[in-house]
Amino acid sequence: MDGLRLSCIAVPGRVTVSPVSQSAGGILQMQQEKIVVEMVVNKKCKSCVRFASKGGTAAEVLKTLYVQNEALDKLGNPERLRVTIEAV
Repeated sequence: MDGLRLSCIAVPGRVTVSPVSQSAGGILQMQQEKIVVEMVVNKKCKSCVRFASKGGTAAEVLKTLYVQNEALDKLGNPERLRVTIEAV
């Protein structure tokens, strides 16, 4: 499956979103260069889906993420996402 990169203006960083094939839970990787957090579907809204971290240390990094339905369609509507945060 081809990944879809979504970026948004963050202070100061970039967020990339890709599908996750298996659940590893919490923070998958944390280095000075990037932080990787696994997110799961929390709520499906009319135009987007709200993803939430699995709690613990991951919740201290990223609690919720809203992704538009059109973008999720391109990813095959996954139930889990891996979010990578990198400073620019």
